[in-house]
Amino acid sequence: HSSISVSNDRKIALGTICTAEDKMQCSLMAWSTQTGRKVFSARLRSTNRYPNVSHLSGDGKNIYSISNGTLYKFEVKSNQKTHFTHPYFKGASVIDSLDHDTLLIGSADGYLLMVRKGRITRSYARVPAAIQRISAIANRSSGSINVATLDSGGKVSIWTINGDGVNLTATLTEFWDEEWIISTPDGYISHSRNAA
Repeated sequence: HSSISVSNDRKIALGTICTAEDKMQCSLMAWSTQTGRKVFSARLRSTNRYPNVSHLSGDGKNIYSISNGTLYKFEVKSNQKTHFTHPYFKGASVIDSLDHDTLLIGSADGYLLMVRKGRITRSYARVPAAIQRISAIANRSSGSINVATLDSGGKVSIWTINGDGVNLTATLTEFWDEEWIISTPDGYISHSRNAA
């Protein structure tokens, strides 16, 4: 499999390419979009059971990669590597960074994990399917984090994370015929005309 991501300022791009063998070899390469020069490269081994998941931080300074249950943090400029191992990292399916030390990790088991400096600080409610995408925005004024997850069943869940824990705000389900339903944990439901 392969993936690509770009820093928020569009100056650094990360490409991840993994071979499709039993013991995957994954190459991570970052380059300057302004000069076209390679600024970082690393190789990691992975397995088909626990494929590699990589993410470039929004500021383009760090690359996070999970391979075989180990979370690696690479500093792009210095090529310094630190790593952390935890059983929950084995099921990682996606990573998003909130800041230079805090990550949200979605798992193939449907868990949403908050990781700070390599340690799981919170584990959140499980959704019924593998989390495939995460998009998180920190609300600095309220101290909360708004998170959208997309699971393998096609549902988009909206979460609010704050000092009280995690709260599922709403779930959007879209059907093949372009009909949709939005539901909240309190029982409020909105839907397209023919979805009811």
